[in-house]
This record gives sequence, C-alpha cells and structure tokens, in this order.
Amino acid sequence: MRRFALPLKILSIYLAVNLLVLAPVGRYLLAHINDFPTSYAHQQRLFFYNDTPALSLAAHWINDYPEVEPKVIIIGDSKTEDFYVRYEDSIVGRLDALVFSGDRPHVFNFGVSGTKASYAWERVVKAAGYRPSLIIWQLGEGSFSPPPRWVTGRAPDRYLISLGGDLISAYANLSRLSDENAPLVAQELRSQLVPLYGLLTFWSEWRRARQAAAQGIPLPPPNAYHLTVPAGQYDPTQFTGGRLEPFSTADRPFDAVGAIARYLDQRGIPLLILVAPINPLAYAAIYEPDFHQRMVDELRRQTAGLNVRLLDLGLAIPPEYFVDGGHLKEAGNELVARALADYLAEHYPWGGGR
Repeated sequence: MRRFALPLKILSIYLAVNLLVLAPVGRYLLAHINDFPTSYAHQQRLFFYNDTPALSLAAHWINDYPEVEPKVIIIGDSKTEDFYVRYEDSIVGRLDALVFSGDRPHVFNFGVSGTKASYAWERVVKAAGYRPSLIIWQLGEGSFSPPPRWVTGRAPDRYLISLGGDLISAYANLSRLSDENAPLVAQELRSQLVPLYGLLTFWSEWRRARQAAAQGIPLPPPNAYHLTVPAGQYDPTQFTGGRLEPFSTADRPFDAVGAIARYLDQRGIPLLILVAPINPLAYAAIYEPDFHQRMVDELRRQTAGLNVRLLDLGLAIPPEYFVDGGHLKEAGNELVARALADYLAEHYPWGGGR
C-alpha cells in the first residue's frame, strides 16, 4: 500500500481543492458576474462562449429581462455574432430597434463564430429554455461544409452535445464527437475535470479590465480590431478558383436542421431560418452555380410540415457591402435587418412591434 500512498494523497488534495475551493469560486463568479469590471458584465453577445460556455451564457443580458415579451433569439455563426460592428449596428441590434424601438431589448444575440449546423442544437436547447416567441437560425453554405467526420459513428442523437453542464454530460459528449465539435467537447471536458481551467478566460478578462483601469482608459471590447476593418476593401484573389464545391446531401448534415426543427416544433416554438448573405464573388469562386438553390430546397424539405419559415437573403447583397466572403459592415447589416423586419411584420402577429 505504501507505493500507492503518494498518488492517493495527490488525488485527495486535488479533489479537496476542486470541491472546496475552485468549484465554489466558479459558482460565486456565475452568481455575481456583473459585479466584476469585465467584458462579461451585462454582455450583449457571446464572444467567449466557446471558451467558458456556462460563464458566457450566465453573463448574457437576456437573463436581465426574463419577463420581456415578445422575445426573439437569433442563433448563428460570426455573421450573427457580428463582431465587425458595434452592437447597435449589428443585425440583431438594428432589428431590435426597427421592430420594437423601446427601452428594453426584445431581440437577443446567441451567435458564436464558427458555428456549424451539426452542433447548433445545444444552443437551441438553451434558447428554447427562455420560451421565446421566435427563434431565428442563421444558416448558409458554410454551415454545412466541410462535412463532419464522426469518431464513434452516427448515433441518432449525435447532434445534441451539452456545453456548460456537468462532468457526466461532458463525458457523454464523447459519444457524439466529430472533427467539427472536437474543440468544444475537449474544452468542456477539461473545464469539468479541472475547474481552474474553465476559469482561465474569466481571470484573463478581469486582468485586462484592471490594466485598462490602471491606464485610465475604457475597457476595449473583444472585437476592437475588427471594428476598424472597412467594407469593400478585401482582396478578390482570396477567393481562389479551382474545383468548385458541388452540392450533396449524402455527406452534409442537413438532417441536423430537420432534427432541430422538430425539437422546436414539439415545444411550440416557431422557427425562422435566415439564409444569410454570402459575397457573390466568393460564391462564384467556391460553389457550383446551383449549390445555393439546392441547399435552400433541401432546407425546405427538411422542415416541411413544421412551424418553420425560411427567408432567403443568400445572394441579395452586392459585394461592396462585405469585408470578406460573408461578413457585412453597417450598411449591409441595415439591409438585412430591414428585410427581416419587413418579414416579421408580414408573418408574425407581433412583428409590427410593441
């Protein structure tokens, strides 16, 4: 037994430190996140969602407005997160102002850079927990490419990973592991096994805020650099030619859309799929000509018979409004937000605002 004494002592110390110190500290931070001068305080977006999922969602300002009605949540990738503009100039911010124009937010941003259709379900589950009047899900060509490679096969619930949960949920994610969600699953498991690891991003932000205060300057937003990038100044040569990407339903997770749509339909939550704009120059260089229409047709097929609508803005915005292949600046966001506002007014009873 003597040779096991040291490992047992180390394990005991590890468990004691985690249970008695780190886990309570984590719970305290989640409960008092707005008391700290960081970017998490009353955060309007989820810039750090992929690093500390529970912390970021707990900081989201949707939690400050539990009774607001109607409530709209927009899920998507960086085009929804919209880090090339200030929040008030984002698609979410402009849509909120156009439709509701009140002193309380009604439209909430659940966008996270890089989100693919194959792992959006966990954020849909979180969004559904707020009982919104509508969930808008931004999708596009990049949401289904490249096709995911599943490590442990294709189980029926392979899309439902759980972030910001507990250790058991983190281990359960391993049965749904793919090359697309692997960074999220690994980060979640590390954070659950070593709570200190899950708090590193918070301490980094807290230190950044203290440094800004010491210099007598406002805390720079996480997207400070991207705000300086102008529209229409991209290099067209970044869209290389070569073999154009063909459309296929065989190896792309379109069934994730059907699964998520059924999940929301069963809970009585309407879904609007927003097919996001893509730079026409990028589209012509990367995809076969009929890719977009076939993708839209497949999205309609996956959601047929459900409480789902689809607004296709995929090829509606000219190239000069983009900073690259898919991200817009203020003027482009205004076009998208107005198209969304008109659509809501036409199809939803509360769409004319409150």
